[in-house]
Amino acid sequence: MTPLPAPSLRIERRMLRGGLASLACSDEVGRGALCGPVTVGMVLVTETTRSAPPGVRDSKLLTPEARRRLVPKIQRWAPSYAVGHASPAEIDEFGIIAALRLAGHRALAQLAGEPDTVLLDGNHDYLTTPDQGPLFGPPAVLDRIPPVVTMIKADLRCAAVAAASILAKTARDDIMT
Repeated sequence: MTPLPAPSLRIERRMLRGGLASLACSDEVGRGALCGPVTVGMVLVTETTRSAPPGVRDSKLLTPEARRRLVPKIQRWAPSYAVGHASPAEIDEFGIIAALRLAGHRALAQLAGEPDTVLLDGNHDYLTTPDQGPLFGPPAVLDRIPPVVTMIKADLRCAAVAAASILAKTARDDIMT
C-alpha cells in the first residue's frame, strides 16, 4: 500500500492569498467516543507561516509517541494555537454538536487575535451558532464567529489542520489517562 502524501500548507496559502490576514485551522477529537470530553484544536497561520514541522500528519495516522514528540514542534511553529474542551456533562446536557461548538468557541477565544476565517475539517459547521440560538445548546462563548469554511478530509490535505488534530488528540489523551 502506498503511503499517503504529507499534508502541506498549499490550501491554507491559497486561502490566505485570497485576502485573509490569518486563518484558523481546526479539527476535533472525541466526537464518537463513549466517554470523556470532546476536544477541538486550532492552529492559526498567516502568509508568513513557514512549512509545518516534518512528520505532521492527521493524528489518527501517528503513534501516540510520534504525536507527543510533535506537540512542542507545532507549538513553536504556529503563530498561535489553542485547545478547547467540552465536558461529558456538557455533552449530556446540550448534545454532541452543541458541545463541539462550545469546545470550538473555547479554543477560538484562546487564539492570539481573531482569525479572518476558520477552516474546519469535515462537512459540518458546528462553530456557527444556529439561528434558533440558546434553544439549541449553551450560550455562545464568543460574540462573533469568523466565517467558516468546511473541507472533507482537510486533516489529510492541510498541514495546519493536521497540526490542530495532533494538539487536540494529545490534550484529550492526557485527560483520558
